[in-house]
This record gives sequence, structure tokens and C-alpha cells, in this order.
Amino acid sequence: MHGLPLEPVTRLRRAHFPSENAQFTWRFASVADTLLSVTLIALTVSYRLRGIQLPPALPVALLAAFATVVLLFSKFLFWAQRQEGSATMVASHLLHRSSSHRHR
Repeated sequence: MHGLPLEPVTRLRRAHFPSENAQFTWRFASVADTLLSVTLIALTVSYRLRGIQLPPALPVALLAAFATVVLLFSKFLFWAQRQEGSATMVASHLLHRSSSHRHR
């Protein structure tokens, strides 16, 4: 890709790959929610091992945290799939452009 100017490549990258800051919020939320879920699971196991009755809010909180984890990780998987498609499109565009420059 010696003959390609970098400006079109940079524009394509910006158009198809959002900045890391745009994804930070939901990534942070997914990590925080995962840690919350692990903490609630440990608390539930602790209650069960001691034979203490679970507070009624604990199973509800555990279910809500787990559902949120599933939702956020599903969002991540859809985002990753879209990114893969964008990367393939950018690569094929650059390959096509590179081959058209060679034939001149």
C-alpha cells in the first residue's frame, strides 16, 4: 500500500470504528455489574452454607444483576460482530483500491 494516501484510510477508520471513549461507559457498566453479580452469588452461597434464610430482596437483586450482565454482554457481542463486518468492508475497500492503483 505504498501509493495510498493516509487521509482516506483515516476517514474510513473513523467512520467505521468509533473511538474507545464512546464504548467506555457500557464496558465499565458491564464490568461493575459482573462484579456485583459475583458478590451477590457469594453472599447467597454464604447464607445457604450458614443455614440462614435469604432476605427476600437478595434473589431479586441477583436475578436483576444477572439479567443486566446478559444484556450488556449481548450488546458487546453484537458490537463485536458489527466491528468485524466493518473491518472486513474496510479491508476489501483498501484491497480493491490498492489493486486498482497497481493496474494504472
